[in-house]
Amino acid sequence: SPQSMFYHGMDILDRINSKRHRGSVTIPIRPELRLGFPIYLAPKDQIWYVSGISHNLTFGGRAQTTLTLTAKRNKFIAPKGIGTLNCLLTGLFSAWGNIWGIVTRPLFLLAGVIFLYEDMPASIQDILWYTPWIHFTGIARTGVYPTYAPDYISVPLVLMWSMVPLLLGLLLLRRYHQDILNR
Repeated sequence: SPQSMFYHGMDILDRINSKRHRGSVTIPIRPELRLGFPIYLAPKDQIWYVSGISHNLTFGGRAQTTLTLTAKRNKFIAPKGIGTLNCLLTGLFSAWGNIWGIVTRPLFLLAGVIFLYEDMPASIQDILWYTPWIHFTGIARTGVYPTYAPDYISVPLVLMWSMVPLLLGLLLLRRYHQDILNR
């Protein structure tokens, strides 16, 4: 089924990333942390998992916990999907770069970069909820502002708007890569 293929693909990405994305951090003692505990790193917009724990008590009573962290996958895959599709369209149609620049200019206003989704009128919210950009901006904002807790974000919608262009772009690039290279 497509769902099992998706999870299998994510598992493969996790295994590839786990070999490259490891690190350790020393923090004040946190005895409640366990192996496999998820930790969100906002600057990287990634979820890392505890793969090793070491507690240390030094002379003078200073207690520390050293965590070995393993990254899973980036949460934000949308730029890869849209970028792959744009790669294809730019290769096939030389004017696509200009068209994309003109079409996406108003998205800066509609994506919630300047105006918060919550502050927009309800009629506009009903329309913008179906666009991925408002969700992308909301997700990015949660990584920057710890007190910002939007209730409108739909992760399945973000995944759909991310994976469909990626799969479509990869399939069509596979088909038309020779045409693009021969131009």
